[in-house]
Amino acid sequence: MRVALPYDAVTVVPTAPDRATRLRLLAAFIAALVSIAGLSGVHSTTAQSPHGATSTIASLARRCTAPTGVTNIELRGGGAVHDVRIFVPSAARRAGSKRLAVVIDWPGLGLTGLQEALVSNYETLAQAQGFVVVHPTGLPTEAVPQNSWELVNSYDPNRDDLAFADTLIDSLIAHWCVDPARVYSTGYSNGAFFTARLACERANRIAGAVMVAGVFHPAGCKPARPVPMYAYDGTADATIPYDGGGKSALAESAWPGIKGFFDNVIPDEFAKFATDFKCNQVPKATLVGPDVIRHDYVGCKHGVPMSFFEVVGGGHTWPGSPLASVLKPFGNTTDTVNATTDAWAFLKTQSLGR
Repeated sequence: MRVALPYDAVTVVPTAPDRATRLRLLAAFIAALVSIAGLSGVHSTTAQSPHGATSTIASLARRCTAPTGVTNIELRGGGAVHDVRIFVPSAARRAGSKRLAVVIDWPGLGLTGLQEALVSNYETLAQAQGFVVVHPTGLPTEAVPQNSWELVNSYDPNRDDLAFADTLIDSLIAHWCVDPARVYSTGYSNGAFFTARLACERANRIAGAVMVAGVFHPAGCKPARPVPMYAYDGTADATIPYDGGGKSALAESAWPGIKGFFDNVIPDEFAKFATDFKCNQVPKATLVGPDVIRHDYVGCKHGVPMSFFEVVGGGHTWPGSPLASVLKPFGNTTDTVNATTDAWAFLKTQSLGR
């Protein structure tokens, strides 16, 4: 199993009082990830993926022959080669020619696919529920020194992450037993932002979207169809400030282009999608627990569900993550809701063309 845990992987941790403390936090974080990975017991192989793969009628009809468990591939798309971690559940063997749903979980700034898999714990759920889950790894550029996903096309003129997303989806359909009508996107932080971009520019390919610790509505966003959508954001997020204001723990260490995102008021960015989808502008608020308020937008076009989860006192974290104690530098992690199990219960009810 190829495992890469670069030093830059946790540069998103809020600034600690001194360098020694930062290094101790970094060492503890990486040690925990390695320990969990070592105990996972999931078989993994490394392979080259066909480049530019496209789905065909024949590939959709034939029996699934993709390897079960974890396979690490390298996939070329959008002018770059990405590491991609693919988990296929054992249910794929029992499904015969039946296509499976897939959740593409885009990592946050600086994280690898493996690290995101450990934060979200999607693979455990995928095995139990019988769907495919994919964790691609972003790439650094001169403008963005950490692994990242393009939120605009100016990071690297030779790279196009939207084109890579198309190639990834095509490959999953052609070679990994995936149902093209049940492709779902989720992500953490920068990966949440990228999911928002996919909802704007690839709405005809994404059956549902879930954004965790980050929401933005790109300028000029005009989704081809209303995309069912959830978002989870903490009011005490020190990395992507909930109420905007421009102050962030990343402000001094990140590239200049990201600073504009810190001015955005997170619930207002979600509300812009609700406007796109012709929802009622005032959401219905429900207290889910002592620290979570659910805001449901109703009356949306085609009846698409739109829910924003306000985590009161929550940090830049993944609700329900098994790494909550390790990720303490990011702030509080709630267990009132779970951005993996709860989100999957929502996503699995959504399908393109329905």
